[in-house]
Amino acid sequence: MLPTKRQRPYELNDSGKLPYHTSHYRRRCPSLRPTFLRSPAFLIVATVFFFAGLFWERTSANKEPGHLIPKIFHQSWKNIEIPPRMKAWSDTWKKLNPDYEYKLWTDEGNLALCRTHFPWFLPTFEALPKNILRADVSRYMYMYQYGGVYADLDVEAVQPLSVLWATMQEEEDRGQSLFYNGQSAVEAMGPTHAKGTVAMALPLMGEDWTWEHNVPNAWLASRPGHGFWLHLLHRVIWLWNMHKEDFLAERIRVEALTGPEALYRAVEDYARDTKPGNATLGVTGEPLDRLYFVRPGVIFPYDWRHFLPGTWEICSAEAWAFNEDECKLAYGATGTKGSKPISITYWSHSWEGKSNEKIYQMPSQKS
Repeated sequence: MLPTKRQRPYELNDSGKLPYHTSHYRRRCPSLRPTFLRSPAFLIVATVFFFAGLFWERTSANKEPGHLIPKIFHQSWKNIEIPPRMKAWSDTWKKLNPDYEYKLWTDEGNLALCRTHFPWFLPTFEALPKNILRADVSRYMYMYQYGGVYADLDVEAVQPLSVLWATMQEEEDRGQSLFYNGQSAVEAMGPTHAKGTVAMALPLMGEDWTWEHNVPNAWLASRPGHGFWLHLLHRVIWLWNMHKEDFLAERIRVEALTGPEALYRAVEDYARDTKPGNATLGVTGEPLDRLYFVRPGVIFPYDWRHFLPGTWEICSAEAWAFNEDECKLAYGATGTKGSKPISITYWSHSWEGKSNEKIYQMPSQKS
């Protein structure tokens, strides 16, 4: 007997079952059939978006909000056996920045880094006569290849890096970022990049922009691939080839080849190429990024040419009265909320062999 009305595919029959198989329903309703979900093009696009989302989530989580600087913290020593007191200072960075990946580079690791990623620099790297020269150029390689933050082992953290990034972001939002205009460090007087794209930062020690040690290389921060670091490395090659005999005879100090003097001169050269309206391209053929600076007193609370009276003896690791607790108190590097310094350095100059033995011991071990 025929039914009095046509039974719809989704209505149950007398036995309580659907009268049509699901595939039959899809054949009866071709307009609802999701064939696009099974198309090769859709599967390819969906896969690309899925992995792109994972990459974006990973890279975003590895950077400070509003910055392109990844959460990687670099330090270096000749081997993995860091002297106890320096180890204690190093641990302050880990404690205050637990979300950062920590990387300790050794002499062996530095050589491998150069061979793998900077083979064009390897002849100069191997020819450099002192280990401190290789240590200097290696930190510039860290910045270019991986990005992140670098600090010498005699630099102690007193506040998280997030405090610094927040301050720099506020300056960027107000158009007051500090940059170098080829003559001095000045405020930008207006946004210099799109909001949230501060790509590197170099610390200033003091207000004297003409002093060739005013941009120490004891602390660096950068996004990976920033053109300045290639500019600096190529400049080291040029200096070495031009003045090799002078460096070997120690008529020119190492600071002028790879250290803070070299960094300062490279900043001058690079800044001239990044002035507004200058279309000069870097060695990579890409437009040059502007250099940003951390204001004096933030990374280095004091200018080592102008110590407060009586503080050289307690702040310099070269002095026998060295006491980091008294030094931090004298310069307000106490880590309290609202205080300016986020770190402090004790300028051990361990590469020159000038540091007293106390920096290799914990305070309780002092004789």
